[in-house]
Order: sequence, then structure tokens, then C-alpha cells
Amino acid sequence: MKDDKRIERLYAGLTGKESATLVFTHLSQGNGAEADRIRDLVPIKCYRMPDADHTDWFERLRRLTLYYGLERWRYQAHASASTPSFCTATTRRRQKMRNEHRCASRPGSAGKPIC
Repeated sequence: MKDDKRIERLYAGLTGKESATLVFTHLSQGNGAEADRIRDLVPIKCYRMPDADHTDWFERLRRLTLYYGLERWRYQAHASASTPSFCTATTRRRQKMRNEHRCASRPGSAGKPIC
């Protein structure tokens, strides 16, 4: 009896992580009575929070959006990796246009481009 009160005080002073680990340990060893004893000593708290149904659906939609974005970028990376010649040709074309623009904007002494 005296030991029971001492153990209950010990259980009451445990953190949430410690009490959950202890309950899990007792349940895995088949000692359900001791696990229930610990669970009965866990404090019950009341919380104020948004509606759980709303929060669950919002989280599902957020994860769906993140998944879609991830898959889209993965597809984009795969598509651009499979067509390197197009990317190279586009880059060369852009460089050529820049060079032509630079040459046209710097006329020589006779009105002809220097390039």
C-alpha cells in the first residue's frame, strides 16, 4: 500500500514522453494492468483549437498541392534532361542574337558594324 502511493507519485511526475514509453513497455510485456494504472494518472487537459475536420481537410489539400508541385517539377526536370539538344540550340541561338544586337548598336567609322 505504501509502495503503491510512492509509485503513483513517481508516475505522476513523469513527462509525456516518459509516461508514453513506460506504458508502451508495459503493454509490450503483457502487463496491461500497470499500463492502465499509468494512463489513469496522466493529466487530462482541455484545448481550444480550430475544428479538427477543417484542419484535416486543409492539411490534405496542402499535401495534395505539394505533391502536385513536386511531380510537376520532377516532370520538368526529366523532360529538359531528355532533350539537351533543344536546350543547347536555344542557348546558342540566344547568344547569336545578343552578339548581332551588340554589333548592330556599335557602328564603325563608315557606318558599318565593327564585328
